[in-house]
Amino acid sequence: MIDNLFSLGIRARLLMAAVLLVLLSVGSISSLMYFNFSNALIHKDQEKLDQATKVSGFQLNLILMRFERDILLLSNMPPVSGMIRARDNGGVDPLDGSTAAMWRDRLEMVLAETLQSNGMYRGAWLVDVRNPSIKFELRQ
Repeated sequence: MIDNLFSLGIRARLLMAAVLLVLLSVGSISSLMYFNFSNALIHKDQEKLDQATKVSGFQLNLILMRFERDILLLSNMPPVSGMIRARDNGGVDPLDGSTAAMWRDRLEMVLAETLQSNGMYRGAWLVDVRNPSIKFELRQ
């Protein structure tokens, strides 16, 4: 085969060299373009994923802030402090004479309205830290 290659004329050898050079050039350029496009696509997808993660994190933060705000609001409602005062004073609130049951009914109305107006909540629970067996539960 090598003998056949040398027996070819100069034109044939130059033509073969040119074809080989074109094939190598096309192969090299194609490989380079493939890797550049792959890296660009990966970078673009990574940016999309980063953006989606930031948006999801922001939405989660908003939900958690809303939960915190609602918990603080509900925990500072008069029925909660009234129930605590009644608990600490034999079942009667010394401030206005309301019983623990009256305060419980008031709290139930507030929580029922909160649950009905906010579709994110499925229930509300109030647990006495001093006596965990004392619970108040309301489910939608």
